[in-house]
Amino acid sequence: MTTSAESREILIIGAGAIGRGFLPWCFPDCRFVFVDSNASLVTALKSRKSYRTYRARAGRLESTDVRIEAAFLPEAYHAGSRPQPAAVFINTGPRQAASAATLVKGLECPIILCENDPATVAAAMAASGNERIYFAVPDVITSNSAPEALLREDPLSVVTEDGVLFVDAAAGPLPGTYTPLAAKDLLQTQWTAKLFLHNTPHCVAAYLGALAGVGHVHEAMAIPRIDEIVAGAMTEMLNSLKLRWEIPHPFLEWYADKELARFRNNLLCDPIARVAREPLRKLEADGRLIGAAQICLASGFIPHNLLAGIASALLFANESDADRHLGFMRSALSPGTFISPHPGAPPRRGPRAHSPGTAAADPAAPREAGRRKAGAHRGRRAMNVHLEAEALAALKAVASAEELLAGPLNKVVVGTKESRRDIVTNLDLLIERHITAILEETGHPVLGEERFAELGTIPSLGSPVWLVDPIDGTVNFFSGMPYYAISTGFWDGNGFKVGAVSLPAFKELFFTHGSESSHLNGKQLRAKPGLLEEALIGASFPGQPGPDSSWHYQTFGRVNEAARGCLRLGSAASLICLVACGRLQGAYGFNAKLWDVAGGLAVAAGAGCEVWTELRPDSPELDYVVASPGVGAGLRSLIGKPPSREGGQP
Repeated sequence: MTTSAESREILIIGAGAIGRGFLPWCFPDCRFVFVDSNASLVTALKSRKSYRTYRARAGRLESTDVRIEAAFLPEAYHAGSRPQPAAVFINTGPRQAASAATLVKGLECPIILCENDPATVAAAMAASGNERIYFAVPDVITSNSAPEALLREDPLSVVTEDGVLFVDAAAGPLPGTYTPLAAKDLLQTQWTAKLFLHNTPHCVAAYLGALAGVGHVHEAMAIPRIDEIVAGAMTEMLNSLKLRWEIPHPFLEWYADKELARFRNNLLCDPIARVAREPLRKLEADGRLIGAAQICLASGFIPHNLLAGIASALLFANESDADRHLGFMRSALSPGTFISPHPGAPPRRGPRAHSPGTAAADPAAPREAGRRKAGAHRGRRAMNVHLEAEALAALKAVASAEELLAGPLNKVVVGTKESRRDIVTNLDLLIERHITAILEETGHPVLGEERFAELGTIPSLGSPVWLVDPIDGTVNFFSGMPYYAISTGFWDGNGFKVGAVSLPAFKELFFTHGSESSHLNGKQLRAKPGLLEEALIGASFPGQPGPDSSWHYQTFGRVNEAARGCLRLGSAASLICLVACGRLQGAYGFNAKLWDVAGGLAVAAGAGCEVWTELRPDSPELDYVVASPGVGAGLRSLIGKPPSREGGQP
């Protein structure tokens, strides 16, 4: 369908493969405004009036020049400062789609999500308050780069296929060439085919290629054994879809042949790093790999080729990838943890479909990233089956939340809590929603810092509950200081038993695995004995004026004199984790919030630190002391308790 509209400006959020490479071919007569978080890319776009994109068609490359109207970093883009565009296309990746949508609050044009997850539409609507958000399926392979010879001519060049853009017809007319489909047809046919006949074998090819040490998908497919496995995985998914979906078989067969030809096309220059990125998302229990394998198993056969792809995904290692944590998660957790349903989660009858009534045997099938299932493994001794599932959920939640901090959304203060120092940013709210959605899949309630600010009450600590601080040290984060943390901890009714704490500025992830095992980036932590006089101590206490303010500062001074030194960093979670890894030898806190310290206290205990806590009945606050062996008793005796409380020690 070719349409026209009064405005000829298209806003592209995410100037990567789809945004910079494919969409300009669909809207050849339009001007393009780009928003991207890559500063060097934005600088290059701003310095140019156009760039060149290439399209592989009929065995050769053809080119077109794309007109650049403007380019912005997210923090520099303001929707109200430019003319209303004809449409907005968001192509940032599923994890970033909701935050990207907040950049275009107030726009009345259709906002189109070219993401590999229909669930991003609801998430983007919730984050932005905009109802005019629609799903699209780009049936295309697009590289985020180009062969060296083309890059020498134009460093901004990208290579795409001659693909088709399918858009939810409810979006209305757009000024370009595309195919509108009713939402049901879009999901039932085009999305199902793309998810299982494109995404599934495509990432199998990428992960196998990564193991083989090649850089592009077509190079992987040139290896006969990889080509054989990928073609086998395609056949497994093709047979499953024929058995379980009411989609015409000739269409499925045509689609499968088309995709294999794409993977082998050396003109596309499709980087493995792009296709294989975010393996944790692709390994979700209802996703394109494990979910696809479950469909095959439910159809009555073992998908040997697809299982080879899953194994290669588990072995994927790329330090620059957002899911770089997978390597040390793999070393600490059992493979079964990634694929088994959580024992406390609602029962599943099998893979779920995208649209009710579209599958012959089961009314539903996996939805990419829409539902996250933590796993359990029955063979481990270090952690009971229940808590190993919790450990994976915490790791996934915190590790994936890191990426939101580096995403397209500019940090903005949206309010304060107890004092002007206690600020809340839009990213606090976004990250808490993201983590909560993952942790809720375990079947346990979730109490986050921002959620408590709304409710004002805490659940009973006599039963299990998750405790989440989306950004502990928000003032530090907002001010550009590196000491802030993303923290989640699990209280099992008796103590803090599972924790995951990320220090994003240092690319460090602390996590527990069992009551006697904690790790930093996969390396097991073991607390070393120390002496108070040789210890560096961290302190956390209320900064706002109060009846005990003078006492807190006097205590800080006493500790500073008795030890090697005493620090305040503005993030209790960071302080406790620094004790767990031995950079500090002790930390104490008064009036700390449960969500501030839950993850860190679990990590410290697992590392073998001495941990004392005093909870307050019906209160979200507690006091704590964490120390290396041999330091804690002296530190507790030294600090005592504030005069406003009864005698005793924490």
